[in-house]
Amino acid sequence: MRRRETWALQQKANCWYLVWNVPKAIRGLPMFGGRRLYTKTLQTGDLKEAQRKRDLIIANFDRLVAQAEEAPKRLRFNAYIEEIQQAVREAEQRIEVVMLPDGQEVVVEPEGLYHAYDVEAAIARGDEELADAIRLALHGELEVGDKYAITLQEASKAFIESEKAKAVKGLKAAAPATLSRAKHAAESLSSFLGRPAVLLKDVERRDVTLWLDSLAGSKSDSTRVGYLSALSLVWENCYLTRSVEGDNPFKSAGIKSTGDSQSYAPFTLEEMAQIVEKAPHDLRMLTKFGLITGCRLSEIIGLQADSFEVSQGVPLVRIKAGKTANSIRAFPLPLGLWEELRQCVVGNVWPVPKSKNPHGWSSKFGKLKEAATGVRDRTKGFHSLRGMAITAYQRAGIPEDVTAPIVGHGTKGLTMSYGLYSSGHDYSRQLEAVETMLASDYMSQFLKLFNK
Repeated sequence: MRRRETWALQQKANCWYLVWNVPKAIRGLPMFGGRRLYTKTLQTGDLKEAQRKRDLIIANFDRLVAQAEEAPKRLRFNAYIEEIQQAVREAEQRIEVVMLPDGQEVVVEPEGLYHAYDVEAAIARGDEELADAIRLALHGELEVGDKYAITLQEASKAFIESEKAKAVKGLKAAAPATLSRAKHAAESLSSFLGRPAVLLKDVERRDVTLWLDSLAGSKSDSTRVGYLSALSLVWENCYLTRSVEGDNPFKSAGIKSTGDSQSYAPFTLEEMAQIVEKAPHDLRMLTKFGLITGCRLSEIIGLQADSFEVSQGVPLVRIKAGKTANSIRAFPLPLGLWEELRQCVVGNVWPVPKSKNPHGWSSKFGKLKEAATGVRDRTKGFHSLRGMAITAYQRAGIPEDVTAPIVGHGTKGLTMSYGLYSSGHDYSRQLEAVETMLASDYMSQFLKLFNK
């Protein structure tokens, strides 16, 4: 059995226990009571179940560590609230109803709860967080909680740090792109509300909806959806650590579609000339093949040496994973361009992490575009090249049912015999279509820019 499988686990009498070294930052919390070692039965003899429970518990503890480093007073306050609420639940189980001789019922509450949690005694000990927790949990002074309420920006930071900690430990964590969206979305929403220190608990669904509507002119639908999803995760993370209560305002907010999630304006000939002239070799090649193939950015940088093959004399590029089922395909290229693209891939011209995350190259292209054109236009990006390639097919008179499988689109309006049972156009005919498109007046004017 590998050590990772039983990390932080011990088996006693056919039952698994969590045994965890408590970080110094949170040892002072009531649940740990200064202990260096935390032990808890997982109430199972099954290793897989024990691992699942372990990972959930420690993930929550990791969140506590992240919060302790950010706001130790808030952490202590929340821990005291949890402790007091548990004491109240236990006390309620001991409540008795006594029948008096005159027939009246009297509720007899257990003694000791209010004595154990005395505001004045806590103040005398200098424990401000405990005093405030008692005021809120036992005396209903809700306004006290505002002193310790987490801000939207703090919540975003806590979420990011928590997910990074999980990734370091090899646990499932949010993607880097999600973390980036969480940061930028929190900043954007705080700016919109005009309160940099806006409390997470004060964010309402209508605030979120109005904010998303305000971004419609500058952000695509997909970007706004990404913002909403990221902040929903931020909220859920705080809910798990009891930093916020109630309903998630980001989960129920809606987005009015602008219809631009897949709509990108084409580059003009002048803009493409500026981009090509300014581009270093890697971005120049990336731009060239984005335009020629109509591939998505993730599809190009995800290519590997074995993505290139020859079938019945036709050079093919195979996309093995993609955004949709239609994305998985093979498409032909003229031999010279096929070999040029293959050399880029084999030569690792576009190095990426193992995750094949395209966002780094998307950012590089965006910066190149702005530097070359001097304009920050969110309607134009790498995806514009895909639209330009499809336009070239259309203007060259290539039927849509021929173009669609080449660029990874579904084919609409096919009959059962033509659509379901046909294998589609053969690669030889597809190659003819690609060559016709590349020779068209529309495409050739752009391709000449790369030959200068």
